[in-house]
Amino acid sequence: MTKEALTYLKWGFVLLFTSINVGRWDLLPNFLGLYLIWRAFKSQEMTETERRMCLLLIVLIVDYFLHWAFDFSNELENLIITVINTYTIYILTGEIANRIEKVQPDRAENLKLLRAFYAVLQVFNYLLGAYNNAVIVMLLAICFLVVLVNMLWVLFKIQPVDVADEINS
Repeated sequence: MTKEALTYLKWGFVLLFTSINVGRWDLLPNFLGLYLIWRAFKSQEMTETERRMCLLLIVLIVDYFLHWAFDFSNELENLIITVINTYTIYILTGEIANRIEKVQPDRAENLKLLRAFYAVLQVFNYLLGAYNNAVIVMLLAICFLVVLVNMLWVLFKIQPVDVADEINS
């Protein structure tokens, strides 16, 4: 991945995985994070999978913007967006891992493992969320924090590859 794409990608995931709220307003909105991730893939030659995922990223960007700008909630829409978000992050992190696999195989393997943990935690979060058990919520929050911090760590450790090196590999 190029330096420009990695910069967009890293900061996109930081914005996506962190929240600083002042009242109702999120100062680091998810739609900006998703936009930066979208820019990361648009700034380089995309694979067919990445092209298909860009449509889902745009759907997520619009939905997260609408939820940021207007205060509304719908349980079915929340479920659908959570599924789309989990699927999109899972597939795109897999594409990132595939791009860096030849040059940085250890980081690619770590990213593939972390994306699987992220998807499993999202499923557990949905299935166990109905119980409103404080212990379960705390355990899930800690697990999410560990996985997301490790994912950010791996993403920030990825080294950019020159375009010429990427084409030759």
